[in-house]
Amino acid sequence: MAYFILFFIIGANKMSVSVKITGLKELNNAFKHLDKEMKREARKGVRKALNAGAKEIKKALKPVVPIMAKGTNFRQKGVLKKTIRHKTDLDKGKLTGNTTVYFSDRNASKTIKERERRRAGADGKLHTGPITIYQNDPFFWHMVDRGTANG
Repeated sequence: MAYFILFFIIGANKMSVSVKITGLKELNNAFKHLDKEMKREARKGVRKALNAGAKEIKKALKPVVPIMAKGTNFRQKGVLKKTIRHKTDLDKGKLTGNTTVYFSDRNASKTIKERERRRAGADGKLHTGPITIYQNDPFFWHMVDRGTANG
């Protein structure tokens, strides 16, 4: 705790002032702690603002993402819409950052489909048996976004 003591001695012809200041070290430490706390809270505010902006972009994006008419054996209906994600990165030591909105396969659930598979691989071997597919994988997002050679 910082405190200040001032002494004033006023005489007939002389004036003397004595000042004793104690606790400057504690005061300096308190200011340093306050500075760190303010920076931490400011970074939280920047992160919240970037996340709020990303949520608004996702909210505007979801209604315009195309949906298949019905699901297939290999794709679920609405897989692109369900896999829109965002990631926020703050720059180290600064109050700036980036937010990226993207399609993710993070929730891609494996489905093992039992069906007759008779297919020759590149090595000429015949492959048979069940296959593993990911029905929630949005691997085709770039074809929807940019199109294909066929249109």
